[in-house]
Amino acid sequence: MEPVRYFARAGGEPRESVDEAAVEDTLRFIAQRGWTAKENFFASLVTHLAQTLDVAYVIVDRVIADDNDKVETISLFAQGELASNIQYDLVGTPCENVVGQDFCCYADRIQQRFPADALLAEMGAESYAGIPLWTGDGKALGLIAVMDTKPLLNPRLVRTVLQIVALRASAELERSNIEGHLEDSRRRFEDFAKATSDWFWEMDENLRYTWFSPNVEEITGVPPEWHYGKTRAEIGAPEHSSIPWEEHLETLRQRKPFKDFVFLRRGPDGEKWLSAAGVPVFDDKGTFRGYRGTGSDLTREVEAKRAADTAHALLVSAVEAMDGLFAIWDDQDRLLLCNERYREINRCAPGALEPNIPFEEHIRALVTAGCFPEAVGIEEEWLRERLERHRTPGTPSETLRQDGIWLLVDEQKAADGSTVTLGVDITVRKRIESDLSASMQLAEEANRAKSDFLATMSHELRTPLNAILGFSEVLQDQLFGPLGSARYKEYAHDIHGSAEHLLALVNDLLDISAIESGQRNLNRRSLSAKDIIRNCLEITGDRAGQRSIELRCEPVPQNLQVTADERALKQILLNLLTNSLKFTSKGGWVSISAAGKDGGVWLAVEDNGIGIAPDRLPTITETFQPSDGGEGQPERGWGLGLSITDGLARMHGGRLEVESEVGRGTRVSVFLPDGD
Repeated sequence: MEPVRYFARAGGEPRESVDEAAVEDTLRFIAQRGWTAKENFFASLVTHLAQTLDVAYVIVDRVIADDNDKVETISLFAQGELASNIQYDLVGTPCENVVGQDFCCYADRIQQRFPADALLAEMGAESYAGIPLWTGDGKALGLIAVMDTKPLLNPRLVRTVLQIVALRASAELERSNIEGHLEDSRRRFEDFAKATSDWFWEMDENLRYTWFSPNVEEITGVPPEWHYGKTRAEIGAPEHSSIPWEEHLETLRQRKPFKDFVFLRRGPDGEKWLSAAGVPVFDDKGTFRGYRGTGSDLTREVEAKRAADTAHALLVSAVEAMDGLFAIWDDQDRLLLCNERYREINRCAPGALEPNIPFEEHIRALVTAGCFPEAVGIEEEWLRERLERHRTPGTPSETLRQDGIWLLVDEQKAADGSTVTLGVDITVRKRIESDLSASMQLAEEANRAKSDFLATMSHELRTPLNAILGFSEVLQDQLFGPLGSARYKEYAHDIHGSAEHLLALVNDLLDISAIESGQRNLNRRSLSAKDIIRNCLEITGDRAGQRSIELRCEPVPQNLQVTADERALKQILLNLLTNSLKFTSKGGWVSISAAGKDGGVWLAVEDNGIGIAPDRLPTITETFQPSDGGEGQPERGWGLGLSITDGLARMHGGRLEVESEVGRGTRVSVFLPDGD
């Protein structure tokens, strides 16, 4: 979903603040008319939204129970009046992005974004905003959407107003659904009762059941015989209070008629809510002979009513106990109303929430009570700054409370001069930011110390190594004379080779240190991939020939250009070629290739050498990770070449990939993206 865009009014200034008068009016609608107009609540709601947000269309949709890809409007406001309800498919419409998901707003060009939505074209819609409706247990109910024939000038106001009404509308729609289910259940019960007369029963003069119609088993789950010989008290029991039950038993003792007596019966089939009606039976002499009556199963109705009552109670609690802090100060800056969350966090200062208390007295009482740790010792200065932010609201500010809670406080002025205070708990975010900052600082310090150590030690080692190289060369020259010994010549050769190896390792350490510390600078330009590869093959050709290893070069397009730093690119290829030659046996082969794709160039070096064990591949590019040939193979190096290559590739915005199989060989690929 694209981000909301804000449009400017005719005067040229973007209206990004919330119209507090509209917000207050909507709150009053929810608190007053929204609670009393139950029969036509949704008609009142769409009319209110159309007038408040100045839009041409407002709909409240309900998800069709048997088809989640379709919705039906339960209230539709179109071009100044209520219109007939409709059904439509969700697929290909902006409403599809709202139902069961989140608030969605397209401030303009809605038809271009959803060309398959014929309804938008019919309406001539230019803008759209919608918010989902949920049940108390998180199931999708439907949505509220507003559309207009012009761009939305204030998406933020639209979002705020829809968020205010969504909770109330969700509860009302859920209540309506529950009542609908309840009504359907009642209708089914009445139809069943008409068709079967529920069940019939008789009692004797001792108030013990003597007969039940056979259909009682279909409804209650127990046969008629189970009831015989039992009294009313033996097949039912009061739920909480014994007063209604005792009154019913007294009615029976007095031989009076009764109806609609509802009780909870606990029997072998479990608990059921039943309704009973009965009339006393007397013989011709006036002697009491018992009762005759009917029974009904009200379990579904009672449970549905309980669910509806629970939903209503949850709604009332949710409206009062909003998660964020909310308070309104009138045009005289006196407290007009606040929610439970606001009262709760400010209970630290008795008297600070008295009705009509001025904001200055309110905030001063909180400071005096120590509710703001940051104000301790600078109370008057802090108060002046806080009052200024309140009187001329700007960007939201972060405030630490006495209980360790961090709040993001946002205040806005309404058109009538009143002020709205909104507070959001950002304690978790602040804690995460603090922990992350500390962790990053420790990591940077450790990395810097490591790089400094590597740089220092590498420079310290280069001087004696150069001396060893020089003296070993002198020794070799001297030992080639008549006094030379083959054994000492071999010693001098080994000394020289070892010093060269150590110097190469020191140079690698310096490269790693420069890459990690960010001191390695790149001069990226367009280079011929073919020329670079040819130059690297010339450098490594002698070494390959000495070991009888075949160097192969796959055909490279003449015009293939790679954007890179020339020195770094050569170092990448030479590192890869040197590694392959090192781990490839005599008589083997090493191949190099280049191809342009994926918005850049892939360079690859492949060999049929000893390969790398699978468990080593995930860490093969990490610094100082030994790169051996797998099981049974001796360690041949410390992986600095791959680590440097990976670092250089990343500096170019690219990446390195390694594929290998022990005994079959290794393929290392480097991707370098095209330049800007």
